[in-house]
Amino acid sequence: MKSDHREPSKPFHIQRKRLGVVKYVKGEGEFGFIDAEDFREDVFFHNTVWQGEVRGIPRQPLIGAFVEFEIDEEYRTRENKLRATVVRLTDRPMGKKLTARDAPHLIIAHHPKARRKRPTWREETSTKPPAVSADDVANRPPTKDAPQAPPEIGPTGIDPGPIGSDHGPTGDPHTD
Repeated sequence: MKSDHREPSKPFHIQRKRLGVVKYVKGEGEFGFIDAEDFREDVFFHNTVWQGEVRGIPRQPLIGAFVEFEIDEEYRTRENKLRATVVRLTDRPMGKKLTARDAPHLIIAHHPKARRKRPTWREETSTKPPAVSADDVANRPPTKDAPQAPPEIGPTGIDPGPIGSDHGPTGDPHTD
C-alpha cells in the first residue's frame, strides 16, 4: 500500500539576473556591497562569487562597476539579508530611473481644489468658544471645583488683612 505522505519540498525560487553598481569593496576585493536597482538595502557579495573576467583576463571588483548578480533566496528567507550567489560584470545598459514624463500613470493626482480652500463644512461661523484673553482669566471669579489660591502674605509672614482696613496685622481693632 502506497502512502501519499510526501516530505515537504523546499520552495523553488526562480533566479533572476539583477542589475546594480558596486558601492564598496574591502581591501583586495575580499568582499563588497552592491547598490541594487531592485532593493533598498545593499547586497553583500564575497570574492568567491565574483566572476569578473574580461576577454579571459580576471579583473578585481571596482567601485562604480556596473554588474549583474543573482540573489541567494534561501539565505534571504532564513536571515532576512541580501547576499549574492553570482556577480559578474555586464555590458547590459544601466537602468534608467522613471520620471513623471515617462510614466504619467504613476503620478499621484489630487483633486483640483484640494488644499486651495478650507472644506465647506468647516466654516468660520461654527460653534467655536469665544476667544479668552489673559486679563479675563485673571479677573474671573473662582469656581467651586477650582482650587483656591492661598491669601497673599506680606513680608512679615502675617496676613495683613483686607486692604485699606484700619485694623493692625492681627485684624483686631483693639491691638496695635
